[in-house]
Amino acid sequence: MASGACKRRTSDEASATPAASPSDPNQAIQVAIGSSSACAVLASGALQCWGDNSYGQLGDGGRERRLVPAPVPGMTGVVEVDVGDAHACARKRDGTVWCWGQGSDGALGTGNTQNARAPVQVPGVPPAQDIGTSGGNTCMVAVDGGLWCWGSNVFGESAQPAGTRSVLAPVRVAGLGPAAEVETGQNHSCARLRDGTVWCWGYNSSGQVGDGTSEQRNAPAQVRGVAGATSLAVGQSHACALVAGGAVTCWGSPGGAGGGRQATAVALTGVTDITAGNFATCAVVAGGVPRCWGNNYEGKFFAPREVSAVNEPTALPGVVGARTVALGIGYQCVLSAAGPLRCWGTLRQPFGSRSVIRTVVLHPVTFDGHSPPPPLVPDPPSGSALAAVGALANAVQGAADAAAQAANAVQAAVPAAPAARAAPEPLAVRAARTTAVVATPHPVTVGRRTLGAERCVLDGPALLGSSTSTVLPSVAFDRRGALYLVDGDQHLRRYTPVRGDECRFAPDAAFGEAGVLALPSGVSRVSVDARGAVVASGVLGSFVVEDGAVSQRCNSGPHGYVTMSSRAGEGIGISPGAPVRSVSYGGSACEITPWAYENAFSTVMSMAFDRRDVVLAGSMPDRGGNFVAVYDAQGRERRRFGNARATADDGFCWVHGVTACDAGYCMVDTNCDRVAMWSRRGEHLGNARASDLLGLQRPWLTAIVAGRREVFIAAGAQREPRAENVAEGVLFRVSGL
Repeated sequence: MASGACKRRTSDEASATPAASPSDPNQAIQVAIGSSSACAVLASGALQCWGDNSYGQLGDGGRERRLVPAPVPGMTGVVEVDVGDAHACARKRDGTVWCWGQGSDGALGTGNTQNARAPVQVPGVPPAQDIGTSGGNTCMVAVDGGLWCWGSNVFGESAQPAGTRSVLAPVRVAGLGPAAEVETGQNHSCARLRDGTVWCWGYNSSGQVGDGTSEQRNAPAQVRGVAGATSLAVGQSHACALVAGGAVTCWGSPGGAGGGRQATAVALTGVTDITAGNFATCAVVAGGVPRCWGNNYEGKFFAPREVSAVNEPTALPGVVGARTVALGIGYQCVLSAAGPLRCWGTLRQPFGSRSVIRTVVLHPVTFDGHSPPPPLVPDPPSGSALAAVGALANAVQGAADAAAQAANAVQAAVPAAPAARAAPEPLAVRAARTTAVVATPHPVTVGRRTLGAERCVLDGPALLGSSTSTVLPSVAFDRRGALYLVDGDQHLRRYTPVRGDECRFAPDAAFGEAGVLALPSGVSRVSVDARGAVVASGVLGSFVVEDGAVSQRCNSGPHGYVTMSSRAGEGIGISPGAPVRSVSYGGSACEITPWAYENAFSTVMSMAFDRRDVVLAGSMPDRGGNFVAVYDAQGRERRRFGNARATADDGFCWVHGVTACDAGYCMVDTNCDRVAMWSRRGEHLGNARASDLLGLQRPWLTAIVAGRREVFIAAGAQREPRAENVAEGVLFRVSGL
């Protein structure tokens, strides 16, 4: 189970093969969803996958994304598959385990961290009877009941001692067994033993280990209050067990019924199947009716989008005859005993980047080469659109079944294989048909200040991408005035200022290849430390770049998007929904530790330094909204800015960037289309409407950073015609802030 991914079997089933195999060899019998891709096991034992393929997670030897399933070459006799953030593993009938995709932290179990675009057999393990794959690690249960794990162990999720951050090759977990089943969450894992008890280990901030504490466990601990378990489901920060008689009990943070630091019963009976995902859970009851609860991200439960959570088990509208529901972060599938797999929602590139598949209706997914392309939508629909989806779910299901029947009829009438669909047009081809973004900045008066903006000229190729939010996500300046930025391909670029023009920059040909440095993994943030070195970071790690060369790489554990202090030797790493971490570099090593501070945030989205103070912006749901807070070097909160009402003049919708400026603190708030100014004393000085100031239509404000005498704002804007889905990154120099 990945971060929000899921694969599941019916109660106490010994293998992924159902008791009565379907007569159709192309019938899906098991499905697993990761954050960026999905895979299905067919009755024939073949395996097919679809979604993103940036790291080879589709196993087809390439890196091309696929909107419809494609076979994984060489994978026959498969009985089980599970999918992580950017890798997958499958178990064959002979008990061998095969993995492919991203190899970070040893996730593939091959003794190294190399990626694999095609399945490779995991060496050194006995025959397996069950596997579980998460965002960064994998575990398996051997036929003899032994439990083996490999991959990330940052939070103890592979049941190895603290300090062991990566497990490159499979290691048997000591002192536990015999096991019957294993499931993995984002940073914790659980096993069901043959005696019906359940044991968990790893990250435990939400009580997901179930031992009555919130302390991290690097060795298995027994879940309190669970006996006679027949099936197990593990989500991102929670877990559930199906017990004899069809009852369900959950622990951790499931986002609804059940939960806590030890198992709590859910008001359900007669359950035949249980699955868990990203703060969400689904149970199938008699008649094949899924009853789901938890986070309603992007309307995943067909509830209006403004309904953030479904707190009690609620039937999915129009869905009957289900055997199981596979839950991803935003992508779900219903697997029935007959008929096509039906899916809806969003698959994104790994780690929450661009959408690969996004649809708000159930669509049939078949595995005989006749899957219709999913009805893609460019943006999340409005709440009213999702409400309509819920009301029309029965009609949608009928249309999906009719489409599947039509596809089968076409196959019967034309036995020859259909011609392959044309690959999506490359970005360069689409861009050639579009008009470059034109900005006409306007002076804006805010109180006693007059703000002015000038679009900077970035010589060389335009910064293009398919997403306004990622085409230019981060910018920074070093002491010599050189400009560093991250582009839409997650590469690092360096520009030198053109003499005599403070808003024109030319690519530095001596940096990387023609000014572009492609790092071993994609990055999303760039900043400059006290020594003048550049640090580029992403979810997979960070890189210190000096004199145009990578002098150090730090990927020993998750530490988020790093912003370095230009005055101190440390930086801060943030990841949405994760603890804030302190990051420092020295010699050939890096040190990552939790930052001790008075934490009022549930999610931190942006941060900056002001001398030795730290400025954080994010959400505080217990306080009722989004805020900006300033902390001193000891982590003590000095002051807090914001109003619980986002629509208020002094409120925040979502702060995507913050910096110290002449006014005090300046923020860009994309969702409110604002540039906000606050004094260091906590006085709100006013807002400027970003679209007016920058002269852009609906800009996506990605970053704000102080230059030598001005403030620079980075944004993404859609080129025209918008149907081509081409975004351009633009940079502005703003005075008066």
